[in-house]
Amino acid sequence: MIKCRVEGGAPAPVYRLFEADEYVCSGSVCSFVQSDVIVALQDIYTPNIGKFYEPQSGGTYHYGLVEEVYTGPGLILNPTNYTNCDDWCNSV
Repeated sequence: MIKCRVEGGAPAPVYRLFEADEYVCSGSVCSFVQSDVIVALQDIYTPNIGKFYEPQSGGTYHYGLVEEVYTGPGLILNPTNYTNCDDWCNSV
């Protein structure tokens, strides 16, 4: 991993990149949208492959981690995760 420092400031956060499947909720039902979406999770958090995350910026989509990858950029995720897709839909 490469850590960056802004001149005169604290080190910039470091992220790990993942391939993920994208999902959307229709009421309390989760529906697959697309695969091969690149997402990012800050490296201070332990990733859980197979769990579901929402974007840090919010939104209607959420992402199931598939595997770690090494090229980006990626959509930054909130570290809170859900065991399955429908759990996320029911929490909204």
